[in-house]
Amino acid sequence: VAGSLGLEHVVIPEGVEKLGHSAFRNCKMKSIVLPDSIDRIREKAFCQCENLKSVKLGNNVDTIEDGAFAECCSLKHIDIPAGIKTINNYAFFNSGLESIELHEGLLCLGRKALFGTNIESVHLPASVKKLECDCFGSNLKELTMETFPSGFGAACTIAPGPFDVNDKIMKVYCNEKYLYFPRSIGPSMSSDAIDEVEYFFKNPRIKTVSMCKYAFSMSCQGKVALLECLDFGSWPAREHIKKYSYYILSDMIREGSEKLAAKMVETGLVSNDILQKMLPKAENAEMFTLKAYILNQLNLSGVSEEKVLYAI
Repeated sequence: VAGSLGLEHVVIPEGVEKLGHSAFRNCKMKSIVLPDSIDRIREKAFCQCENLKSVKLGNNVDTIEDGAFAECCSLKHIDIPAGIKTINNYAFFNSGLESIELHEGLLCLGRKALFGTNIESVHLPASVKKLECDCFGSNLKELTMETFPSGFGAACTIAPGPFDVNDKIMKVYCNEKYLYFPRSIGPSMSSDAIDEVEYFFKNPRIKTVSMCKYAFSMSCQGKVALLECLDFGSWPAREHIKKYSYYILSDMIREGSEKLAAKMVETGLVSNDILQKMLPKAENAEMFTLKAYILNQLNLSGVSEEKVLYAI
C-alpha cells in the first residue's frame, strides 16, 4: 500500500504477523495501531509518512528495523514497549521526535537511530548494553543512564565542525552522579575523555570530574568550566576561568549569552583589569544586566566608580 493509502487512521487487525519492507512508505495516514501479533517492523515500513502523528506499537514487537520511521516529521513522541530489544540503524532518522520513552528490555540503539530529531532528554534503562555511532541527535542536552553502556563515546561525541555544533554540552547522569560532557572533542583527546568518563561513573569514590579541557573549542571549554565551577567548585575549572576569562567573556558577549556571562562575573574569578575591559563590550552589546554585575563586582573589589567612569 506504499504511497497509496487514503485513510487517516489505520488499525492493523490482530493476526497479522509481518509488515514488509516499505509497506506503508510515503502514506498520508495520521495514526497507526499495530496488533500484538506483529513481532517485527521491517525496514522503512513507515518511512516518509509525513503526516503520521500517533503510533501504538504492539506488545510483542522485538525489533524496529533500519529506517522504519525515518523522516516521519510530524511524529513528536513515541513510547517504545518493553518487549523491543533493538532499535536498528536510522530507525527514527530525521523524524520530528521531541521525546521518546524507552523501557527495560531494550539492548541496543543502532547507528543514527535518533539522529536528526529534536529530542533533548533520554533515559536509558539498565538493560541497554550497546550504543552505536551517532545514535543520538546533536540536540540532546541530558542523558540519564542506569549503567555505563558500550559505545558511549561513539554515540555521544560529535565531529568538530565550523558551526555552533562545537559548543554543544550534555549533562550526563549515572550511578547518582553527573558531569558536563562536551559533545565535540578533538580526535587526539577523545579516547582519554571517554576513559575518564567511564572511570568516574564506575568508581564510587570519585565525587567530581572536570571535562572542560577536552572540549574542542575555547568557547565550549569556558562554558563547561563555568558549569563545573558553579556546581562542583572544581579547582581545574576555577583555574581555567582565571586564565582564560578575557576570551571566555568576549565569546559569551559576542554570542549574546548574557546570563552565562553574568554568572561568570559573579564567581569573583575574573580580575579587575579584565572586568574593566569587558565594560565597553557589554555597553556596546546593550547587555545592561551584565554591565551591572561587572560594576558591582568592581565596587566589591574596592574599585571606585570614578575610576570606572561607567554608570547605568
